[in-house]
Amino acid sequence: MLNKIELIGIVGMVDVKQVADTMVANFSMATNISYKDNGGNVFIETTWFSVAAVGSSLKVNDIDKLQKWLPVRVIGRLRTNKDGYRAQVVAHHLESLAGKFSEYESLQPEKV
Repeated sequence: MLNKIELIGIVGMVDVKQVADTMVANFSMATNISYKDNGGNVFIETTWFSVAAVGSSLKVNDIDKLQKWLPVRVIGRLRTNKDGYRAQVVAHHLESLAGKFSEYESLQPEKV
């Protein structure tokens, strides 16, 4: 069985803490998809994700650079809480895309 998710989007709220010698980040992340309906109207759908990253995890190097509006790439797995209704992405790869792809620099998720 495979439990893998890869997201490219914009960071929302960020909470980074130092726990012992390890950096731990909990943050929200928005992804967008745009599409046209039959009438040619363009729609942008924004989906928000809750992400947890631990600095000692594999390839989580940019954890100390996290800030609101930063474009990032996250690879990890989905984990549900005990009631089974809310999912969180547990990141094992976190990469800043700032300055790498100009199309992500201008992305602004819709305000909720």
